[in-house]
Amino acid sequence: FARAICYKKIKEYEKALDDAKTYATLKPNDTKALFLTASIYEAKEDYEKAIESYFSILEKEPTNFEATFKLAGALVNAGRFEEG
Repeated sequence: FARAICYKKIKEYEKALDDAKTYATLKPNDTKALFLTASIYEAKEDYEKAIESYFSILEKEPTNFEATFKLAGALVNAGRFEEG
């Protein structure tokens, strides 16, 4: 997980995604990996995949304010204003 964060910081997004996804597979109920994955997608400007990740968090934690807030930002960035 820590390595994925480091890869993200140096803009090695594909390596970061690989590590974050591996962590998510090992710890499927840990939403930290989903948050990291979403933030990597946002850094890559792949807002649709970021949106999917935020929805995955909200499926597990429907009252997660941070995920709701980040989802709204990703929807706006994706040009989906009416959904945000």
